Amino acid sequence: MEKINRTLTSDRRGEVSASMYEPGKPVTLLQDWGNLGLEIDGWVSLASKDMDTLLSGYIGDAVPEDPSAKKPRYPTTFSRYSPGTYAMSPKDLFGRYASNRNEAFVGNWSPVRWVIGPGFYNQINGWDSGPEAQAILDKIKTTGYLVTDLDGKPLDLDFNSLYAYMMSSTTEL
Repeated sequence: MEKINRTLTSDRRGEVSASMYEPGKPVTLLQDWGNLGLEIDGWVSLASKDMDTLLSGYIGDAVPEDPSAKKPRYPTTFSRYSPGTYAMSPKDLFGRYASNRNEAFVGNWSPVRWVIGPGFYNQINGWDSGPEAQAILDKIKTTGYLVTDLDGKPLDLDFNSLYAYMMSSTTEL
């Protein structure tokens, strides 16, 4: 819940680190990053085929909680590792050597939709359907953004539909 709140209240003029996906193709969420994603639109200032090429922090981590601390103007930097992985055009990202581990720095961004993977039900502990899980669902609903599955199909945001989505996804494996 804290990460959702931080993302929704952060300064959208500043850059945020994001993965890029080919328009019209299914989204592939990285298992390391969870089963909830926020699709954004904005201006890409720098992109790489490999997220290990760019050095970036998490929202809220770049500045200490001290209100007198100055925010760095450009908190993102180049890495001296993995040279030659910077993306110069869409074909660098979505061509034959595409990777779902790409990264882009996106400024002046705005939310478009929520994207949910089939494991989201387990991630929010849907088995218990406790107050914490319901609070997460309620928070997502209050944003008013469309909620879709990885293929872009709209999802109902309740425990029964999320459970059905998870189970139908696993039966296809």
